[in-house]
Amino acid sequence: MKPSELTPEVPSFESLFDLNEIQKIQDSFASATGVASLITDVKGRPITKPSNFCRLCRDIIRKTEKGLINCMQSDSIIGRRRPEGPVIQLCLSGGLWDAGVNISVGGSHIASWLIGQVRTSDMDMDRAKQYAGMIGADEDEFVRALEEVTVMSPERFAHIAEFLYLIANRLSEQAFLARDNARLLKGMEEELEKRIKLEKEQEQMEARLRQSYKMEAIGTLAGGIAHDFNNILFPVIGFSEMVLEDLPPDSPLRNSMKAVLKGAFRARDLVQQILIFSRETEQAAHPLKIQLILKEVLKLARASLPSTIKIRKDIPDKVGPIMADPTQIHQVAMNLITNALHAMEENGGELGVALLETEVDKTGQTAPECRRGPMSA
Repeated sequence: MKPSELTPEVPSFESLFDLNEIQKIQDSFASATGVASLITDVKGRPITKPSNFCRLCRDIIRKTEKGLINCMQSDSIIGRRRPEGPVIQLCLSGGLWDAGVNISVGGSHIASWLIGQVRTSDMDMDRAKQYAGMIGADEDEFVRALEEVTVMSPERFAHIAEFLYLIANRLSEQAFLARDNARLLKGMEEELEKRIKLEKEQEQMEARLRQSYKMEAIGTLAGGIAHDFNNILFPVIGFSEMVLEDLPPDSPLRNSMKAVLKGAFRARDLVQQILIFSRETEQAAHPLKIQLILKEVLKLARASLPSTIKIRKDIPDKVGPIMADPTQIHQVAMNLITNALHAMEENGGELGVALLETEVDKTGQTAPECRRGPMSA
């Protein structure tokens, strides 16, 4: 299993809360208590905008390289995970009092609320001046800015930190509920998507079933019509053959009767095709010369061909026979040619019909039922 499958994904603070609302709460807290305030992620990166930051920290200490490094180290310490209460200690940079509390969800630390930038009335100004020189800040400006910092007793600051701890616990509870609500909502959305997908699949299956019933009904109807039509063709073919036998060899009517008989045979083949469609008869594959069928189809198509369409054919006689049902081959060729003609009705063009023989090997065959050897295509 992957690590992500063993440990539930921890949501971010931003995904659980409205940051605009959180910013208002943070600003109000800082204004009411007189402390500076900021919410960071577990790596110390700010999530909210600083509230009530003093000039000493904002414009002097953090503007120096050493001072900024010390501030970040101090923030990481007061922002460390401590579920039992706030972390309260002197800042490692300017010596001001700072504190931090955790915001958690399901036992996972997701953010830290940091407060501070206050000093006691007895703070050692000489030591502060020395620190200013160490980080490269102007010592006199450092002291003046330090005198502007809010003065607060350690006891009062500790009470504010405890109050912030209660607020953080409340936010942690809300985060827990928000996470569970988000999971519940996501589960409901996934379930809804599954239901919609199942209903859609069911509708498609019902549509296919209805279509299957329709096709079965059409097949039954077509089979009945084909049988009736076959009964009509039987005397036409029989009597045409009898007339041909009685006609003298030089009779001018022989060609006409042959055309009638040929048309009747074509109609009989069409009936056979309808019976195959209705599944009332099986295909009858046997060796045939596909050239003859193609030439006959082109002859039929040429009669209805507009003058804007030319036919180019390459149908050599040397191509060998194939095993197929002649009626189906005739229908396939007719459909292909008809579709091509329809595509050229408006602008015209050239209809190319070619027949060639290719050798099928084990690696090149396109259908499993094909055997090795020559094949017409």
